[in-house]
Amino acid sequence: MELTFDSIYKILNQIEHNPEMVTKTKSPYENVVQLFIPDSIHIDHEDFYFPANKLMVNLLPEDFINKHQHLFKTYWEMAGKPIPYFDEVWITTAHLNQAKVYLIELSFE
Repeated sequence: MELTFDSIYKILNQIEHNPEMVTKTKSPYENVVQLFIPDSIHIDHEDFYFPANKLMVNLLPEDFINKHQHLFKTYWEMAGKPIPYFDEVWITTAHLNQAKVYLIELSFE
């Protein structure tokens, strides 16, 4: 499957407009935002982007980052932090079956 990140954009956009769907927000590191959303939420290609009990890590393409800057600002505000300077954004995703949540982690490098 070619990685277009359309599914990732859709879920990030959905969270931006419906922040109540986030069950937990953590920010264990200064350059990371972790979000947990219920696994009852439909995500396109969820089996691919959110593997069961495994982490999937992807470097977001520069054009994706430039096109969707507002999304990253939103997530830093959710974590109560100003957006840091960064060159790259890595996204880590997983389906945590036992907890019945999807993990979305954005790492700003």
